[in-house]
Order: sequence, then structure tokens, then C-alpha cells
Amino acid sequence: MKKWISRRALPAIAAACLTLFIPAGEAHARACNSTEMRAGDAAIVSFAADPLAVAASVAAHLPWGVPAPTAPATNEMQLVQADYVIDYDADLRVPIWTAEHIVATRLDPSVPRTDCFRRDPRLDRLASPALDDYARSGYDRGHLAPFANQRTSAMAGNNSFILTNMAPQLGAFNSGIWGRLEDKAREWAGRHPDLYVLSGSVFDRDGDGLRDPDGAASHMATNGGGRVGIPTHFFKIVAYRGTGGQVETIAFLMPHVATRPRGAAAIAAYLTAHITDIATIERLTGLDLFPGAARINESRALW
Repeated sequence: MKKWISRRALPAIAAACLTLFIPAGEAHARACNSTEMRAGDAAIVSFAADPLAVAASVAAHLPWGVPAPTAPATNEMQLVQADYVIDYDADLRVPIWTAEHIVATRLDPSVPRTDCFRRDPRLDRLASPALDDYARSGYDRGHLAPFANQRTSAMAGNNSFILTNMAPQLGAFNSGIWGRLEDKAREWAGRHPDLYVLSGSVFDRDGDGLRDPDGAASHMATNGGGRVGIPTHFFKIVAYRGTGGQVETIAFLMPHVATRPRGAAAIAAYLTAHITDIATIERLTGLDLFPGAARINESRALW
């Protein structure tokens, strides 16, 4: 005898089935509701309207100065929040870099992940990426300032999901080696009370070690019209103050490829192979990344 399922039961059954396929580390994530979205947007806009708060945030997250262009750059702007700073390219519609001051004791693992992906309320619809830009693109919305670094409050976590903090990332890269590097940075934050992280996008399709013109970038082919540039690499620089006043750093340059090394030894080997020097990243990005630092020590002591 056939047994029919009530239509009323279908949503609950579908949700239960979907849960079985959510990766273990993401089972706690949920969609953002309109109230949370409006509250997050209001906090971002209100903060941006306070010049003293903006200046204080820049000083807190960039103690060695704001990265300064050394090559021509157009249509880039700083987008400052309490919890991190973005340098955003409105032509490529991705962050060129983000800066975060991470204090491990402020991170609260009980803050729930609410996937509040949305356009940036500080920008008009033309300048900001939108959800449609990523729909059916084959790319993840990859955080540059990750949610797990923003677990200082529910609001901070919510506001890590604005799309100006995202760049297109292949799924295996985003949840693979890039995620493991983010984990490593938080591990290091547990050793150093004040850790500073610069993460960024690199565009070097021709492989000459210099930043390409914006017009040379590949773009996502989406129903959003292919507006968002696809980085060829990503970088991450972790820094802290040494006992002698110098800046102690370790830098990574990661090719944007589908990479998911398995096991601690394979992950460590891959990351070690992609340690680089700051000068290389500066050439690739056309930036002076630590303009106010008197002395930078690339001892890689964290490793």
C-alpha cells in the first residue's frame, strides 16, 4: 500500500535531509533574517559616519600605517568598520586587502555563525557586489577577514558577511588550504596577545610578478553580468611587535587553485612551501604594506 506524505511535512523532511549533507564544521550556520541584516547595515553606516571612530579603527588595525600604493591604482577606497578595515577596488569589486587586529581572548566560540551575505550598505548597487554576482558562478564567496576572527560579538560576526569583504574562491581552496591558513593564524593569536593580519587578493595572470591592470583580470561568468574579478593568488601576512620594537612577520602567497591537502603533515608541507617574503607581495600588489615600520624582521618565528 502506498503511503502519501503530507505537503505540510515536506519542508521539515527536506530540512532534515539537507542537514545530513552540511559539512561538520558548518552545521551551526543559518541564514540571516531581515532584522539581523538591517541591524548590521545600520551599525556599518553609523560607524562610517563617525570620523573619530573611523580614525581609531584604522590606528587599531594598522599600527604600522595604511598600505600605500607604489603603482597606479584607480577606483580604490577604504571601507572601515570597528572590527576590520577593507581596501576595496570598485572596478574589480573585490577587497585588495583587509586588516585585522586579532586578540584571541576576545574571540567567543559561542557566537553563532549567521550567514548574512549581502551587499555593502555604504556603496551604491553599481559599486558593490551583489548576491547575483556569485549565483551559479562556480565560486564561493570567500572571506578575506574571516567570520571566525570576528567572533567578538554577534554583530561583528554578522558584519563579516558584507560582500566587499569577499573575493571569488574555488570551493576546494576556500574550505581547504585557505581555511587551514586562517586556522593557523588564530592558533598564533593564542601565543601573542596582539596579532595583526593582512589578507589580500592578487591579480597576476601573466605571471610577471607585478600587478596586472584591472582590465586584464578574469571575471566570474554569472547572471550578475561578470562584474567581479577573480584573483590569481591570495596572500596573508601575520605580524606582531617584537621585543626590540621591530615588526616580526611571516607571509604566505597562495596560488588560487583547488587545493585541499589531507592530514596535518600535508597541510604543514603545503603552507611551508608557500611562505614568501613581503617584497614579493608588495611587487604583486603595487603596495608598500608597512609604510610606518622602522624595521621589519622576516624571521618567520611563528612557524
